[in-house]
Amino acid sequence: MDYKKVIKKFKTLTEEEQEIFCIFMLDDMIIAGRETYVVGSIEVSDPIKLRMINELKHQIMNKLKNLIFNSKGKGGPLYYSDESFFQMIFNEFESFGFNLSRLNYYFERVEYLTKNH
Repeated sequence: MDYKKVIKKFKTLTEEEQEIFCIFMLDDMIIAGRETYVVGSIEVSDPIKLRMINELKHQIMNKLKNLIFNSKGKGGPLYYSDESFFQMIFNEFESFGFNLSRLNYYFERVEYLTKNH
């Protein structure tokens, strides 16, 4: 899936669905960050990867905050356009070796949660 298709699909989501999508991305980033921990210690096996993941989490959180605050009429300027945001996500996912099909999974989960519940 190329990022232009992801952007197009993301723009079809409601604000609430976009927020949920970002939450799924954050959840995956938290798990990915924890995978850099050395079991049974406070050491980190891959500090560079952990730092990159934390930076990506920061960008996703900025997007999520912007969506939430804008939906409540309290938003400020957008940190990134959807295009810039997903270009960054694609670049970062590829640099970490994350499977880009996870983005499809997030769309599926959003649809399941919002359409079936």
